[in-house]
Amino acid sequence: MNIRHLPSKLILLFSSAGVALLLIELAYRVFLFGPAAFSIRKVNSAHDIGISGLIQPSPHQEIAYELKPNLDTIFKLVPFRTNSKGLRDREIPVEKPPGVFRICVVGDSMTLPAGVAIEDAWHKVLETRLNQRGSATPVETVNFGVGGYYLRQYLGVIHEKAALYRPDLVIVAFCAQNDHWLPPGQLFDRPYRVLPKTHPFFESFALDTARRIYSHLLRRFRGQATWVEKGTEERTAVAQEQPATGVYTAAEESYLVTQFGRLASYSREAGVPVVVVNLFHQHNAAYSAELDRLVRAAGLPFADVTSAFQGTNVMRFRIYPTDNHPNAAGHAIFGETIERALVGQKLIPE
Repeated sequence: MNIRHLPSKLILLFSSAGVALLLIELAYRVFLFGPAAFSIRKVNSAHDIGISGLIQPSPHQEIAYELKPNLDTIFKLVPFRTNSKGLRDREIPVEKPPGVFRICVVGDSMTLPAGVAIEDAWHKVLETRLNQRGSATPVETVNFGVGGYYLRQYLGVIHEKAALYRPDLVIVAFCAQNDHWLPPGQLFDRPYRVLPKTHPFFESFALDTARRIYSHLLRRFRGQATWVEKGTEERTAVAQEQPATGVYTAAEESYLVTQFGRLASYSREAGVPVVVVNLFHQHNAAYSAELDRLVRAAGLPFADVTSAFQGTNVMRFRIYPTDNHPNAAGHAIFGETIERALVGQKLIPE
């Protein structure tokens, strides 16, 4: 080997490798986002809620954090706006108009919703379908969904925010994949610290996906849950262990019993029906049956949306290939299924 030519050969080798990696990254981004892959602003919106710059600490300890008011930006590639109260919804007066049947919906990123235009969200589909039934009573939905919320935070939102809107019905959108998780204690016993906003355009999506696949396989090998999304710990959280049966652990069941009991107490004291909806675009019969049992044991009505997706391919309903949040097609099925359940259980005025 000619030593004199070694530096130039090494430079050529590393340059070629760098170009190849850059082309792989670019092709992968086009696969994920289509034409949006070339937009810095849109790609920079493809991150988790806790590192999006969209949230702020909440003055209510049981809520921890909330959406900033008056946002007009992009989140997960779609327009994202909040009203003056920090809700991802139109401007809605707190005082309920006379003669209106008001539904307050509480949930996490499935209800926010992440990566879906607000007009395609399941609660807007529900509102439209209910108002097309020809009833003399107009129906209005108010969206209190925030990404990363735990079930305990839903209770905080109901008591501190939704109750002010004098709802006639509250829908708790229980995310079937992770709302049984116990929230970290520090979320409620110390001031919330907002993490810095990230800029994914300048990161590698290909390397991040490789890391996620490795973590997914490792969790499967250990018998753990394989989808981590809760809270602002989305990039660092370790999924909580699940029993081999695929149903809740004793600690999780105790947590659910407590929270559903608190929901039932609110419902009785406020005189407002609270329906728990099992919301996800993938069906797990064991989880659904156990959740049904726990919810009904608390005396609350229950609706299972996941059964509508039995036998379907979950990939058809993702906002993009590596993000498990449901797309507009999934939300349409959510809205239609919830409408049938509410009407069938006579929770909506004729």
